Amino acid sequence: MWQLLPSYWQITLIAATGIMGWEAMHAIAAMIGGSPPGFLRSVSLLATAVLALGVPIVDHLWPRLIRSLPWLEALTFPNLNGRWRGTLQSNWKDPVTDLQIGPREVIVEIRQSLLWISVALSTTESRSNSTWCRLEANRPARTFRLRHLYENEPQAGVAHRSGKHEGMCWLEIRLEEDPNRLVGQYYTYRATRGDIELRREVGDELAEQSRAEPVTA
Repeated sequence: MWQLLPSYWQITLIAATGIMGWEAMHAIAAMIGGSPPGFLRSVSLLATAVLALGVPIVDHLWPRLIRSLPWLEALTFPNLNGRWRGTLQSNWKDPVTDLQIGPREVIVEIRQSLLWISVALSTTESRSNSTWCRLEANRPARTFRLRHLYENEPQAGVAHRSGKHEGMCWLEIRLEEDPNRLVGQYYTYRATRGDIELRREVGDELAEQSRAEPVTA
């Protein structure tokens, strides 16, 4: 959700956190030296301690919080945690037959917390993992997008016709229409592209389960 903040808010929060941390260090030094740290430095020390402990806890509990408090989705970003199944239709043509392949079954696992998000995609021939992710909220249109760059690793048996490559993908969700459906497109650096349509395998209950189970195809 950090990514959804305007850049000036990010800079302001980083600067404020740095100042508080600096003052907190002075407060600790004063207490070690046997001197009272003063009111402002005491407040900075307390705030720094709360942030240091609170942020990791909230980040870890975020999937549960957003499931328990659905209104958080409207204020932040939809909960995409879980395993999604669907189809991928590419414009790639088999170099041997020169024919376009049909839709492929695909499994996507999304892990999302307060501070980070990752995407893993698997087919019967390859696996992709995100290297960079960005969340985009178009609140007037009530649509939300997850954009990510990825690296694709093909299985050894198909590497001769489908080599390792990188690409970009976007997935869009419309909460009011269907909170368990994602649609999007992908583009690769080898000039291919395709459409993706996914449905969440279970409900939001899968959010915790997906953290422990591997993705298989």
